[in-house]
Amino acid sequence: MGLSNIESEPRHFSYSSMRVYENCPHKYRLSYIRGYWINKESTALRFGSAIHKALEAMYKGQDAKLALKKSIYEKPENVLWKKSNPDREYNLAVKMLEMYDKKKLHLIPRDVEKMFNIEVINPETNEKLPWTLKGKMDIVTKDGWICDHKTSSGSLTQTWADNEFQATAYSFAYKNLYKETEKGIIYNVLIKRVKEPRLEAIVTRRDLSDKIYFFEVAKDFIGKVRMGIFPKNKGRHCKYCQYSHICL
Repeated sequence: MGLSNIESEPRHFSYSSMRVYENCPHKYRLSYIRGYWINKESTALRFGSAIHKALEAMYKGQDAKLALKKSIYEKPENVLWKKSNPDREYNLAVKMLEMYDKKKLHLIPRDVEKMFNIEVINPETNEKLPWTLKGKMDIVTKDGWICDHKTSSGSLTQTWADNEFQATAYSFAYKNLYKETEKGIIYNVLIKRVKEPRLEAIVTRRDLSDKIYFFEVAKDFIGKVRMGIFPKNKGRHCKYCQYSHICL
């Protein structure tokens, strides 16, 4: 068992790729090993990406609404709008952006959309993973905080934040890039309410045990990919998967 002759082993991984493998190993294979990228994206994905680009522009002193408009209306034929449309999503996004600007934390950025591609080393044993960890932090503040923006249809919990692998990946990256430990990770959650959008902040922190656990889970994930373990995780979610036409 292992990767086929036409498949090459990745050299890096991300929080997102780990999550895809956890949800459906076969989908991971199609996306990250065989490179079957589908143009169609969900309304939620387009909306969240547009909000991220607008906030990036805001923190860089650029025109946030212009960035928002470009993101929402870019190639609308590639979006599965379902019961929505670009105008509706844009108007809602503007409300959320205005709400965020009024209620946002006063963050002073050190870096905005900070990219990273780092080695992951077990802090207890010094063992190194064979693949590097890639990703991007929304905001790194001058006083040592990592801030990530989320859009959601409802409130997220403290338990969710404390168990979110993405925050642990950020903690690894911060230590590697800035040679110090971050003060914590702030999730700014923009709640997608049509009539009254709101902003909620959740603070979480990572310690040695969190990083060791992340390392072991990532090591197991990489091992399974190398062995070619890609079972199909069939379920109700399959009908919403962009790969259903080449999978089922």
